[in-house]
Amino acid sequence: MLTVLPVTRIVTYIAIAYGVCLAFIGSIFWWYTGGRHDALTIASWAISGGTALNLVIIYFFSIGWRTIWKKAPWLSENIFPDLSGEWEFELTYHGQFGDGTASGRATIKQSLLKISIEVQTGKSLSHTMSVTAQMDAEAQAPLLQYIYRVNPGNSGMPYRGAAVLNYLKNDDMLKGKYWTERPTYGEYVLRRVQSRWIY
Repeated sequence: MLTVLPVTRIVTYIAIAYGVCLAFIGSIFWWYTGGRHDALTIASWAISGGTALNLVIIYFFSIGWRTIWKKAPWLSENIFPDLSGEWEFELTYHGQFGDGTASGRATIKQSLLKISIEVQTGKSLSHTMSVTAQMDAEAQAPLLQYIYRVNPGNSGMPYRGAAVLNYLKNDDMLKGKYWTERPTYGEYVLRRVQSRWIY
């Protein structure tokens, strides 16, 4: 799971927005009616406004953020890009099993608050255990650091690995290095072949 935005900061902003919304709606209603209604009536109107705000927040965190990201590219550059979609990957490996290459398909599922990566080759399937996202200060590019668990099927026991990947915007590509506890290591390149709205 990846937290694209700081959860504590998000909760704080939502709480502040909710409180301001309730106070604003209550004040407007009191002013509009000339103060002729009691506090309970004003509170009920304010709560209705708060409910509407909740619906807006739910929409934003589910699918609305993608529309905003598309219309404001600087959000991808300064917060984190939308990586959802199908990717084809190639990797080179080195280690106790010799050297070689492998290829396969990866699916990245992302919302505003989390992301997961599932990688499938002809022999194995890997699932994300944890992901950290940040903007790489040196490369000025989004950076994914993730730990994954590989199920190699009939060829051995499950094992864990880690990868550090930079997102190259101009090529729509993730590129970096990986290591596993087998032990093997190598280079990892993913190229997006299809963008999808995946939640």
